[in-house]
Amino acid sequence: MSTGDVPDHHHSGANVPLNDKLAAAGDPATIADPAAVRAEFEGPWVAWNIARAVVNVGALTCFALALLRSGRQAGVEVIADPRAAKLSPARPMSH
Repeated sequence: MSTGDVPDHHHSGANVPLNDKLAAAGDPATIADPAAVRAEFEGPWVAWNIARAVVNVGALTCFALALLRSGRQAGVEVIADPRAAKLSPARPMSH
């Protein structure tokens, strides 16, 4: 594959094709207007990065809620505020 070729494979998502397009622009030392290449690339790349982050936070939230629900169904007490937990005093260790 030469420097300016875009790899011939399919990607899910948007960031990898954008990265491939950026790579296809060539060696940064030889690009006539690197600012124009960056301007074309940066906006969509940042937008997709934000979208990916939001989706991942949503997935983590769903996972945490599922863990809490499964704990309640199993009879495990879930304490939202650890300060509310009644702790028994520590017992001295016997030797």
